[in-house]
Amino acid sequence: MLQAFGFHGPSHCAARVALAALICACQSVQAQSNETLPQSIWTYQLSVDAWKLKTNTGADYLPGYIEQNSNLLLPNSQTKWDYKDVSLAGRLTATQKLSSDIDLSLKARADQTIGSRIEQAQIQKHISPFLGIRAGIVDYKTSWCRTYEQDNGWIREVEAICNTPQFRDVTGGAPGLQIFASKTVQDFLVQGQLGVYDPLILNYAPKEFGNLIPSPRFEVQSNKKYGFNLNAVNTYTGLEARLSYIHTFQTGFSPEPELLGQTKQESDLIYLGLNAPLTSKLTGRVTHAQQAQKSVCRSTVAKIGSSCNLNLTGGKSASSAELAYQWNSRNLISAGFSKTKFEIQQQLFSPTADIFWQAFPSKVNSEQTSIAWRHDWAEGVFTIFQYMHSKQQLSYDNTPLATKGHATGFRLGYRF
Repeated sequence: MLQAFGFHGPSHCAARVALAALICACQSVQAQSNETLPQSIWTYQLSVDAWKLKTNTGADYLPGYIEQNSNLLLPNSQTKWDYKDVSLAGRLTATQKLSSDIDLSLKARADQTIGSRIEQAQIQKHISPFLGIRAGIVDYKTSWCRTYEQDNGWIREVEAICNTPQFRDVTGGAPGLQIFASKTVQDFLVQGQLGVYDPLILNYAPKEFGNLIPSPRFEVQSNKKYGFNLNAVNTYTGLEARLSYIHTFQTGFSPEPELLGQTKQESDLIYLGLNAPLTSKLTGRVTHAQQAQKSVCRSTVAKIGSSCNLNLTGGKSASSAELAYQWNSRNLISAGFSKTKFEIQQQLFSPTADIFWQAFPSKVNSEQTSIAWRHDWAEGVFTIFQYMHSKQQLSYDNTPLATKGHATGFRLGYRF
């Protein structure tokens, strides 16, 4: 069955293995070099999130095809765990210096949106003051998601690319190797990075296949990625700009006797971002992501109209704009807007390729407006109130379906 907006995350087993290996390495270094190297730095964040949702549709009419509720991109949209109005969330970061030029670092999270996942478990070595390499589970760095930022003013971020499963395979991370460099050019610190990745290594994400899961028993055979990032920061004004690109090539096989199909899929994503301090208290940010995706499935036994013998092309875009006002040291007020578009076109044909059928395109346009207030209390305690309003327009087989809704959220969190 074609699930145009499906997602499968990395296995818990691989996550536990990576986490255990990094913790053991950190503990070993501490035991051997406690007198000469700084101790490892661990930070934790725990929170209770409560949401109240109200929409004019209660559920998706046809999951995988007509998803007028999920397309609102509210907190209950395509969560990894069963959605609950009140839920727990956790973040963990750790760093350990092995020597003057080698570091270990770890980032992990658990929440109902993404489940539990190791998002970074890497070793980094500086070859020179301007050049270095990273290896392990590394971050693609194709976005500005603030998952681990201690002063994040949102419960659910404005950027849809940070919240939506449709983009998760190109905004997270995977086992890979990165080469990075930095150089000061006049008033700017310019940073560049090249990376190659394979989510199948360590069984990290064995089911990841973009947005196409052709059949229930589908087997991912290869999943290769490469990309680059450029980041420039004005060291006097704080103005920051980012350009990122990532290419993915994947192959897979549907073993069902009625399919026996081979699928090849490619995608390209480009990301642009600009973050600018407008005044001493006001900061603005704009971002845009554009992705093109193409899939081809071939079978000698599948019939026309099945999940195979098709050409599929898809386009995705996500834009956002936000303002953050640091009222004082304890209060941050934020406002933001995002717009997300998805489009999928399918061309089906018979095994002998003598009969073609051009399906109607599926189009989704979603818009979200958000405001939030974060207050930092004493001893690491903080609260966030957030309100979201969302609307979407879905066109499936030339049938328009419009829905809208809103969400009011509260987070009680603790950092230590």
